[in-house]
Amino acid sequence: MTALAMGAALVGGCDRKADPSPVAEPADTHELMVGKIEPAAKVYWNAVKYISDENGLHEIMPRTDADWVQTREAAESVGRYADLMLTPAYAQYRGQDWHDFAKGLSDVAARAAEAAESRKADKVLELGGMMYNVCSACHEVYLPLAGSQPPTAGPDAP
Repeated sequence: MTALAMGAALVGGCDRKADPSPVAEPADTHELMVGKIEPAAKVYWNAVKYISDENGLHEIMPRTDADWVQTREAAESVGRYADLMLTPAYAQYRGQDWHDFAKGLSDVAARAAEAAESRKADKVLELGGMMYNVCSACHEVYLPLAGSQPPTAGPDAP
């Protein structure tokens, strides 16, 4: 009887599917950057702006709970994708600087999410600038020049 119950439990467990990963790995680094990181970063960067024009100073910042949640979630997404950059699928054959850039982006994204959670618009702006600087520094090394082939994973890749 015990064997029958155990067998039924095993068969019942076979139908269960694993929970999907919250972040599916894109096919390549370009897809990760253009399809995932850039859109999330733009949401964060556009959350707080100070624009001065002929009509005066315009402050753009999250106003509603939903706006602040969207800003925080954008930073959290950037952080998750930065963590993906540290996995072998993305980091293999890249230098220590790749690890440093990805870790830096992950760290800044965590602080950026905290700023949004705390509803500190000036900190969101400041950390958005830091996030941009980390991205730009990485692009100086890894973004292909116009007309050249993008870096490939392999022993000769940057």
